[in-house]
Parts: sequence; C-alpha cells; structure tokens
Amino acid sequence: MRKGFTLVELLMVIVIISILLGIGTVTFVSLKEGQQEKSTRQLITGLDYAIKLYFDEFHKYPPMDYDGSQNLHYYLGHKIAKKTGYDTTGLDLPQQKVGPFFEFKDINLEAEDLSNPEAPRYVKDFWSRRVIYKNPGELHPDYIDIVSQGEEPSTADDDITN
Repeated sequence: MRKGFTLVELLMVIVIISILLGIGTVTFVSLKEGQQEKSTRQLITGLDYAIKLYFDEFHKYPPMDYDGSQNLHYYLGHKIAKKTGYDTTGLDLPQQKVGPFFEFKDINLEAEDLSNPEAPRYVKDFWSRRVIYKNPGELHPDYIDIVSQGEEPSTADDDITN
C-alpha cells in the first residue's frame, strides 16, 4: 500500500494550476483594459454633453487655456455668473449663477493639492493622462475636440474623441 503522491503527480497538479492562473491573469488584464477604455469613452461623452449645455446657456464654448484641460473643470464644474441683460437706463442687471454642468469625481482630476479648492485642476482619463480640449477643434473645425490619448499616447490609433 503506497502513501502520498509521486513526484509526477505533484508536478502535474502544479502545471495545471499554473495554466489556470495564467488564463485567469490574461482575462483579468484584458477586462481591466476594456473597462478603462469604456470609462474614458463615458467621460468624453459626458464632457461633450456638458459642453453642449454650457453652449446652450452662454452661446459660446468654454474658453481654452494653454494646454486645453484646466478650463474644463472650472467652466463645467462650478457655478458661473451669467449676465441677464440691461435695465432701461443701460446698467447691467444682477447676474445669475448657472451650472455646474458636470460633476467631476476626484479620480478624473489631477492637481498638486486636491484638498485646496483654489489649486488648478486638470481633467484626466482612466490611464491618468490629461484630457485635451481644443476650441476650435482640429478634428471638428466647426465644433470642439475632446481627446484622450488612450492607452498608448505615442500613437493616434487608440485615441478616444468626441
């Protein structure tokens, strides 16, 4: 009567477990990458919709700063003063506040100090890269561009745009 397992049986179990772990790891990584792309597409779509709401209210698109992402948080994520017109003497009527047009989550913001409300904030995608906002757009000359450079910023093949 034999007790225990042979070396061949133990090696076979180790090989089978290794194969199963390998398959599970590859599946998990591909699911995570797919989720990052899906979440970034949803972010771009949400920003595009918020910019349309901003345009409906102000009849212009949010201004662009030097790198095209800081202003998005300011103009879409805060209440903005809007002129309501002039009275009969030509003086400005009281301004009303409109917005915010988009609710940003901390995961979509980059700043030196997120706890400081005055620190400039940049919108970032789910690969932690800044989202690019161009007004007027290069891809859409009569509109605006919102671009995530995707997983690989050195190529345009995986860019996600509005």
